[in-house]
Amino acid sequence: MQNQKQRLKRIAQIASIKRYKIDRVLGRGGMATVYHAIDTKTGSSCALKLMEPHLADDAVFVERFKREIRACTALNHENIVRVFDYGEENGTYYMASEFVDGGTVASLLKVIDRPLPVAIVVPVMVGFLDGLQHAHEQGIVHRDIKPANLMLTKSGVVKIGDFGIAKAQTDSTLTKTGALFGTPAY
Repeated sequence: MQNQKQRLKRIAQIASIKRYKIDRVLGRGGMATVYHAIDTKTGSSCALKLMEPHLADDAVFVERFKREIRACTALNHENIVRVFDYGEENGTYYMASEFVDGGTVASLLKVIDRPLPVAIVVPVMVGFLDGLQHAHEQGIVHRDIKPANLMLTKSGVVKIGDFGIAKAQTDSTLTKTGALFGTPAY
């Protein structure tokens, strides 16, 4: 019964973002689900990140989501996923960003199932490091760099995504001293 209630709440949440037509799930995390959607104003594909409904009443999680939005909108670089819309509608917090059409470095590693050739690694690392340098120059620390957060366009351009636990050097802390954030393996 609980799963049915959560499913119905999620459907209502999705329907509340009228500008976007969702067609599939791209990924799920602890704080949000990311969908592939069509922006009905422009007709273009996008990634639509919706905060989980049960977190919308939690001020700490809402602030973390807003922090991610602030971090992403402060960054304008070819190697960082571009955010172009965000907000809150009917209690649903959302962020729309460019849809990166080539998968992640993590998915590429699974498909190849061996170390990547130098001809692939070098351009990916150069792009990743350029994007990361830009974020650092803007005072933003990502705090969760891993292959799943490095996306590739079909033409091979790497884009850093998921600034969900990013921290601006000027932000006050939302975590306890010594608390572990990010993905422990990375």
